[in-house]
Amino acid sequence: MPPSRVRRPPGIGRALARRARRARDQALAWVKDPGDAEALHRLHQELRRMRVGLAVQKRTLPPDRARQIARLSSRLGALTRAVGETRDRDVTFAVAGRALRRAGPADRRPGNARVLRLLKRDGDARRRALRRRLRAAPWASWISRTAEEAKRESAGPAPARSAAAFEKERARRARRLRQRLREARRAPSVGRWHRLRQAIRAVRTLRSLEGEAAGRVPDGGPNSILRLQRRLGRLHDLDRTLAVWPEGGPSSEEAGRARLVARRRALADAVARAAADPSLRRRLRRFANDAGRPARTGERSGMAARPRQRRVNPR
Repeated sequence: MPPSRVRRPPGIGRALARRARRARDQALAWVKDPGDAEALHRLHQELRRMRVGLAVQKRTLPPDRARQIARLSSRLGALTRAVGETRDRDVTFAVAGRALRRAGPADRRPGNARVLRLLKRDGDARRRALRRRLRAAPWASWISRTAEEAKRESAGPAPARSAAAFEKERARRARRLRQRLREARRAPSVGRWHRLRQAIRAVRTLRSLEGEAAGRVPDGGPNSILRLQRRLGRLHDLDRTLAVWPEGGPSSEEAGRARLVARRRALADAVARAAADPSLRRRLRRFANDAGRPARTGERSGMAARPRQRRVNPR
């Protein structure tokens, strides 16, 4: 194939521009329909991935441009936290509703709706505030500027710069993940389990972005890491629900709260056992250090992976 027709890896610039366009589309979809929980979830995902991509991209820029990217990432970070808090309240409402429905036939009494009314009122207020923020703040110009900067950086030797930037960002994320794991194992707490989940999620996002920038199939690591992240996510949802669930309510509400406390205790024990497993700790360390590289032989990926080719005997 002639050199002019060789497919060039997209680099972090084009990958980041694609994420920016997706975030803009999801934000517009949610502003039109605030009840669309899936659009809010995808908006939160794309904003988080954009921030990880910006952390990589600013390593490829001169100092003055890198400071601009850092300011843009800070603004998007505030928007990401607002979107995450709104989505957390929606999840909390759903978790509380399931717990009350499963508490028994007595939960159909009118007094049982007190906790749901409280959660719904708070969730509606957060959605209205977020919708006003998305309508008033120049978030669309921030995201469009990110896409334009990313396209401009895609010209020239972007793949080479991207590879070096990913290497440095991978090392930083690996150090943070090891630190979060040590902290969670030494003194487990709500905040430390949540920070460990954030560190795992950031490494998986970086791994996906690096695969996309290099023109490979994104690889999110082995399924054991994905299972641990999901368990930590369910634990976080239960912690947020119990934190806003008032005590001393009707008997059916107390029964629902007791169910959540029992589930939370069992899930926390399972997470602690998984974190203490030496084999999982080794996979977690290897996963952080090898972020963005192809999965090792014999490990199944938690994201889309290339199908294993069957060997044929040439004879």
